[in-house]
Amino acid sequence: MWIWDRLHNRLPGLSEVAVSRDSCQEGCIYHGPHPLAAE
Repeated sequence: MWIWDRLHNRLPGLSEVAVSRDSCQEGCIYHGPHPLAAE
């Protein structure tokens, strides 16, 4: 969420942020806040 909070106002239309660690084959995708949670 830290990355999302800093990017979503600067990048209109941002729908998700993907973060990965290639060395460990790990990662996650954040799809932004749920529409009801944003109200």
